Amino acid sequence: MYNSKIVCITGPDGSGKSTLINQLLHQYPNSKKIGIWDAFALNKNKIFINKSSIDDYLCGLSSIARTFFLTHALLESMKNIAKSESSIVFFDSYFYKYYSSELALGTPLHIIKSLEQYFVKPDLVISLNCKVETCASRKNTFTRYECGLIDQPNEHTFINFQNKCSQNWIHFQQENWIHVNAENTPEYLLKTTIKNINILCK
Repeated sequence: MYNSKIVCITGPDGSGKSTLINQLLHQYPNSKKIGIWDAFALNKNKIFINKSSIDDYLCGLSSIARTFFLTHALLESMKNIAKSESSIVFFDSYFYKYYSSELALGTPLHIIKSLEQYFVKPDLVISLNCKVETCASRKNTFTRYECGLIDQPNEHTFINFQNKCSQNWIHFQQENWIHVNAENTPEYLLKTTIKNINILCK
């Protein structure tokens, strides 16, 4: 379906996904990063002013409406893969992280599973495993969405909500996922990920 190899870098908020992807972009010059909000960033008629406005919008939706909106955003962003001439596309988080959060926020599992079928299976999934407390210590700010929609997000509410989200990853994990301990150094994460990408691209 796509000419590019799709490599998903996923894991909980604060696990180091963006840092790793940015390093990989330098290692693989003919590569591209895609994330959930790309479709809106490229839209000339911008709906959201900044990430804070997206956060406010998400927190105002009902569970079902928010899940469908996130699905829409992901599917729109995926259109950039078809347009890409890059040999490798790094997808930040993909639906795994967002659907794990949506389950924790009350969307029924059968709805999540019915939506999952609309997404292509990545060629490689690198899952960054990290303690919630470590993830929290790496973040300078917290959004309402990643803290369970509360009005005043902080480290404590982040840890509480992310612990709930972590229980839902089991619904998406596949046997061929590459699990990497994100408690390790950035150098280790990069080296391990490159090794698996090179195996994929042989």
